[in-house]
Amino acid sequence: MTTPAESAAADPTPLYWLRQRNGAPGGPHLTADEAAMVAKRPGAIGDYLSPVGMSWAEPDPAGPGGFSYFTLTPIYSEP
Repeated sequence: MTTPAESAAADPTPLYWLRQRNGAPGGPHLTADEAAMVAKRPGAIGDYLSPVGMSWAEPDPAGPGGFSYFTLTPIYSEP
């Protein structure tokens, strides 16, 4: 099994990080194809191909203000 860093080194296309911004740190790593599918969601702001990525909100009664907030950002290098 390859690590995300090894995958990134073999393929110049960045991996992507999907994060819920309501407190849980980290999140799953997505491939470029998976990120492109997520990016098609309605109501998203930004561009998943840009360094700042994109964000969106989904209704969530347990979230702050009744929403959960998500970001999708590229990972160009592992910390």
